[in-house]
Amino acid sequence: MLPGPDQIIECPHCHALARYGTLISGNTFGARLWTDGKQLAPMLPEVPPFTRCPACQAFYWVEDAPEVGQLNRWGDIKPGTPQAWADAPEVQEPSPEEYQEVLARGRPDGLTGERWEHLLIRAWHRYNDAYRELPAGTGAPALPEPIRTNMVTLTSVLTGESPSDHLLRAELQRQLGNMTQARRELQNVHDAPELVSQMLHLIEAGDATVREFQWE
Repeated sequence: MLPGPDQIIECPHCHALARYGTLISGNTFGARLWTDGKQLAPMLPEVPPFTRCPACQAFYWVEDAPEVGQLNRWGDIKPGTPQAWADAPEVQEPSPEEYQEVLARGRPDGLTGERWEHLLIRAWHRYNDAYRELPAGTGAPALPEPIRTNMVTLTSVLTGESPSDHLLRAELQRQLGNMTQARRELQNVHDAPELVSQMLHLIEAGDATVREFQWE
């Protein structure tokens, strides 16, 4: 992994500054993948696509934030660089509770279908984050009703026929406890036998908790 400079952006609502790291190059060595599709790759860190401004508390998409400059992340601040750039907080992904705050308002006016889908997936992933390290045989608590509602909404939003769409719908149904529907979705995935095999094993075990895929 070769880091690049920090990108300085400003909140589209109040113009407060924030920053996120860029990469010149990266790779997926050591990546971990879970059944809900979330991947963590230490050599390919992700910039949260959606964030909350710590100044005005408004939510925004990072790609909508105006870019105002770049800062060497190694601390070598060039003469004339505004101190505010160096002091800008790093972009943070919303917490599970903050995502629920957004989703409780319903789909925002003017939000594209792609972004709505992405928002629902990110909220689901953030809820699952608390249970990713549970030992085998240990189940997560029953789904809170707002989480269940968001997951049901996501199943209706994911209308594609790609293998990834079928895998995501299968995982949603599995975590919702609908094992028959989950198995049916997996019948449409033919190019990821190892993933399908592990998910079928979880379905047969009645396991409705997010799990990490294991590789031999």
